[in-house]
Amino acid sequence: MEAFLADTSPDAWSKLIDELLESKHYGERWGRHWLDVVRYADSGGYETDIYYRNAWRYRDYVIKSFNDDKPYDRFVQEQVAGDELWPNDLALDGTYKLSAEKERALEARTGTGIYTLGTQIHESNMDTPKRNYEIFTDWVDTTANAFLGLTFQCARCHDHKSDPFTQKDWYGLAAAFAGSKQVEVPIIPAMGVADFRQHYPRIIAADEARRAYRLFEKRVQSRTLSDSEKKEKQQLLETIANAILALPQNDAQGAQGLPFDGLMEVPTVSVLGHERPELVPAIHILSRGELNLRRDPVTADLPDVLRKATGCQDPLPGPFGSRKQLALWLTQPKHPLTARVMANRVWSWHMGRGIVGTPNDFGKAGDAPSHPALLDWLASELIRNGWSLKKLHRLIMTSAAYQADSRWLNSNNLKLDPQNRYFWKGQRRRLAGKDNADGLKRSFCGTTFMPLRAR
Repeated sequence: MEAFLADTSPDAWSKLIDELLESKHYGERWGRHWLDVVRYADSGGYETDIYYRNAWRYRDYVIKSFNDDKPYDRFVQEQVAGDELWPNDLALDGTYKLSAEKERALEARTGTGIYTLGTQIHESNMDTPKRNYEIFTDWVDTTANAFLGLTFQCARCHDHKSDPFTQKDWYGLAAAFAGSKQVEVPIIPAMGVADFRQHYPRIIAADEARRAYRLFEKRVQSRTLSDSEKKEKQQLLETIANAILALPQNDAQGAQGLPFDGLMEVPTVSVLGHERPELVPAIHILSRGELNLRRDPVTADLPDVLRKATGCQDPLPGPFGSRKQLALWLTQPKHPLTARVMANRVWSWHMGRGIVGTPNDFGKAGDAPSHPALLDWLASELIRNGWSLKKLHRLIMTSAAYQADSRWLNSNNLKLDPQNRYFWKGQRRRLAGKDNADGLKRSFCGTTFMPLRAR
């Protein structure tokens, strides 16, 4: 702040913006906004609060995507269908190192981790149809809320009361996910997996040495050590050190060190994959959303009114490949919602309130845009600039509206617009806390995690 205030050059403000956007902390700060949008948590909530051990990989994917200024259309495509748009494997070609293409494909698939973070009712795992229904409900609603800014969930039990969406629209989108399931896949190639298995005896040896040392400590903790016990202690420490040094430290495994509690776990990521064709569930419209009140079967499809608005004539191809088509449809430049919804989110995160005051509801029950032409222009600029969010930041932060003084007062304007809906003065904004607003960060095994889902 002192450096900025001391900079009297005319481009001091733009230089500060560039500096902050290039900071690694930009992705951490702004990625947190996106994680809120997609209901990120490290656990499933409810009574048992099931722990999601790979959730942090999606979190880091989001941070990296923001820091890399990944085009927003690519960001959306990776999350909805990274596995279908960029199918690949981790096969090696005679070296330990993956090709850049395979690394990009793995990163794209990591984006589908968005669909592995939903709430989970523990006992639903005893009833597979019920569990599937809850999963598809979460996936459909998250897709519509995050990318389209729609209260699409209202159409699950009945036709939407205020927007032109029917139950058939909701279940048609659910059918697009029917061939998908959550899977855990290794993030290292086969050579790395083989190396883990090769070194497992050394992992056990290191763990056994550590346990022996703990038993020794417990045995002598209340007295002074004799010379022979000092020697025994030293020998135990040397055994532990040698066991740890014998563990793999090369590029294929990364510097794994001593595993927690001696467990050997190949590092994995939780993502979407495909269900076996014979196990793909049939999707039916349900009366009042009740699982036991099945009506007509439906096939994968886009919401009818939006499909027509974008000139899309064909339904989705079926349980496999539908997410790919959904992702491409969401990110076509003429889509009426995707770019506008994100432009509105970025504006609201900067200004304290969106041009549409209900960022998750662009429907009739939500707020009408205060400046529809401005929203259209911001969305078009986002697309024109290659879907770059950093350029959108610069556009907003160099505007007169963003830099306006919040202390300026005009009695006539105050009378006409007391809520400052039209941004006639600077909008005062509450500053966020240093740590997550829902609680302090926690550390587990050297990894910093967001707080568990609120119960």
